Amino acid sequence: MAQAAPHSGPGGGPSGGPGGRSPRAFSERLWPSAATWLLVPLAGAFGAATGYVGGPAWAAVGGVVLAAVVVAVMVSASTVVSLSPEGVLRVARASIGVEHLTGAVAARGEEAQGLRGPFLDGRSHLWVRGWVDPVVAVALGDPADPTPSWVFSTRRPEELVAVLAEHGVVGPVPVHRPASSARDEAAALARAAQQRTAGLRGGPDSTTPHPELGSERGAEGR
Repeated sequence: MAQAAPHSGPGGGPSGGPGGRSPRAFSERLWPSAATWLLVPLAGAFGAATGYVGGPAWAAVGGVVLAAVVVAVMVSASTVVSLSPEGVLRVARASIGVEHLTGAVAARGEEAQGLRGPFLDGRSHLWVRGWVDPVVAVALGDPADPTPSWVFSTRRPEELVAVLAEHGVVGPVPVHRPASSARDEAAALARAAQQRTAGLRGGPDSTTPHPELGSERGAEGR
């Protein structure tokens, strides 16, 4: 994986943004959603109920300890996505210089779901959080790095892509287009076999409507 390195413009310093301004920085901590934090009191109640067999004191200790464990896990999961003014993109513990990036795209909803799943190249570096829907995908152009792209969660994908553009990261991100599923392939083969059988019999396929122009049957078939 390419290591972080400052991104320099023609003058040797950070590349300039729009209007000659210095590129902006970006930083975001992905805290769990409000609904996720409800796990803390639930964990405390479960710990208290478990410890109650030893008496009220053990109930209090069990509730506090289990709630603290859940809080620690959630805080450790709330990592940072950042882009420094010098052009270093950091996603959790991974970092890369923008000079190794060739494009960036923001995605939400179905597009984000596709980038996290069916359109994801198996070689890509994936870092997502279940409580954050949007993602940013960046393409890597380092020939020494077998990773073609990073896909990671962020609640402000459009802003991050705009800041990356100020650092000179502008361009498309290739995605993996999956082949047809086995079910689709089987259905296509079955239809082809059905059509061949109908041709050998010299008659139309009884299970497939064949429109006839200028007739009611044709109108129904359409």
